[in-house]
Amino acid sequence: MHAFSDLQLTRTALQRRLATGELTRVERGWYTRDQADTDEDRWLQHLAARTARYPDGRLAGQGAAALVGLDGFDPGSPPTIYRPPGTSGRGPGVRRLELIEDPVEVMGLNVCGVGELLLGLGAELVRRPGCRGAIRALDPVELVELAVEAALRRGLTDLDRLRDVVRASRPNRPGRGVLAQVLAERPDGAPPTESYLETRFAQVLRAAGLPQFDRQVELFDDRGEIGRVDFRRDHVIAELVGKQWHLDRFNADHARYARLTAAGYRLLPFTFDDVERRPEHVARTVDGALSLGPAPPRRRDPGRSSCRPG
Repeated sequence: MHAFSDLQLTRTALQRRLATGELTRVERGWYTRDQADTDEDRWLQHLAARTARYPDGRLAGQGAAALVGLDGFDPGSPPTIYRPPGTSGRGPGVRRLELIEDPVEVMGLNVCGVGELLLGLGAELVRRPGCRGAIRALDPVELVELAVEAALRRGLTDLDRLRDVVRASRPNRPGRGVLAQVLAERPDGAPPTESYLETRFAQVLRAAGLPQFDRQVELFDDRGEIGRVDFRRDHVIAELVGKQWHLDRFNADHARYARLTAAGYRLLPFTFDDVERRPEHVARTVDGALSLGPAPPRRRDPGRSSCRPG
């Protein structure tokens, strides 16, 4: 991706190159020789032009979150530029900040550190869908939580580093309170969720005032290991089947679910549409299953009692 200004071209020469397709306008005063065949290509050119305009700055905000591939932010999201105090450049979407983390390079672009990226996201977010398929508008805390879980899942940062970033930032730094709230509400010792949909399920439970479930739990019966489930609390198991491959696995895994049912668990499968379109239904179903108590198990194994519903 290349972007450059028109300062070395006369207006006539610039217009001729634009007319012949040799150059393409990316944004005011910035052009590229690369051909953009898709909206995503044009978006990448726009990011390149923004970073070229501010060589001392770092790409941040929603555009950087989408570039890194964090949940909740799609290609096309608007970029923000963080630039350190004392450097030149101002304009829409440019913030002058004391920078905390070293930058990283993503697709040849200078991007702020992931912890700092997550720190600043909450400053510019308003209620909006969490992804292209989402139906309900999400608030800034929910959107930043989606991004945090994705970053933890992919090993881009860790909880200790995120807490350090919050402590190192000024109390009035924009977005600090949102990230601090996400970290404070996160269950102690919980592993990262394994998908966008799992994060959204946890958010639905919290919004309904329901207790949080344990994540990624290995379960056993008297025959040995049954396998890992997405969420478990007491005698209730929730499985998220939002992707086709997961749905195929769910349909093909009758034996595993039969063993869970025989062991006394109540199994609740939820789809993407359930979580996004019918969160009240999800909350009512979970609440009802928790209140029913465990199903009578067909088998009991005293040696595995700690892994059975309580």
